[in-house]
Amino acid sequence: MCSKATAADRALSEPGALHAPSAPNGPAARFAPLIERSQLGFFKLDFAHRQFYYSPAWKNLLGFLDKDLPNVETTWHDLVHPDDSAAAPDCTDRKFPNQTRPFSTEFRMRTKSGGYEWVLANGVQIFGEDSTLQSVLGAMPSIEERKKFEESCIASEERLEALGRAGVIR
Repeated sequence: MCSKATAADRALSEPGALHAPSAPNGPAARFAPLIERSQLGFFKLDFAHRQFYYSPAWKNLLGFLDKDLPNVETTWHDLVHPDDSAAAPDCTDRKFPNQTRPFSTEFRMRTKSGGYEWVLANGVQIFGEDSTLQSVLGAMPSIEERKKFEESCIASEERLEALGRAGVIR
């Protein structure tokens, strides 16, 4: 379900809202400890103003230090697994004029060691009057352990089915 942007949405969509407190008690100031130090990686992709931000926790989630990755658009695209690029939150198959649309998507991102980490990105996509994607704000935890558990469950189920077909389990 799509909804119109609220005043809070617009405040958070201002350039720098996630990382440069505009007032001592503004949204960024209130959430600064969460943004900088939590297990959640926060990001803001502001296409309209060509400003991009990945919190230190976002970078750390993938094994990087804050200084290792620049806050530029290509950082995101360089790290998304090639097979998962269509699932990234900056990709959209529909246009929503003048709306804010929530999203939740799972995909893999390259880590500092060269492997891939499963992540879950939740957030909002903000569209302009002309239906273009203006910005994406979100939070991203690792779901690597859950994915490994899911894979082991599927493998166990397949083994049981094979044993059942072989007549070992009745």
